[in-house]
Amino acid sequence: VAPNGIDLAVVRALCSEEGVVAATWSDMASVGESVFAVGNPVGLGWTLTKGTVSALRSHDIKNRKATIPVIQTDAAITHGNSGGGLYNGEGKLIGINNFIINPRLANNTGFAIRFSLLRKWDDVPFNVAEY
Repeated sequence: VAPNGIDLAVVRALCSEEGVVAATWSDMASVGESVFAVGNPVGLGWTLTKGTVSALRSHDIKNRKATIPVIQTDAAITHGNSGGGLYNGEGKLIGINNFIINPRLANNTGFAIRFSLLRKWDDVPFNVAEY
């Protein structure tokens, strides 16, 4: 539902359960910084993998006129991790796990959409569906 064909959905959930706390976030990410990725790789349930920020890059979206800021990491991001969080060593959300390089070409080369891009969408109308 994100603009420019970016593979990202934003979900708003109402929760009345006590003890549920929203993640804190940070727009800052630095090369060499320790990170951890949370996700559901290949249906194995919630997992955590750790790694390092390898680079801060821009990624061109194929067939679109859009470039997005991404965080490259060696934390294991596999199929099923997309949509999970990438957190810094302080536990602050810095990105949303999004895609990997073909493992035949490069091992442990994953990318997360930088949280700074998400903040730019505060006023962007999304395609909203209620269930």
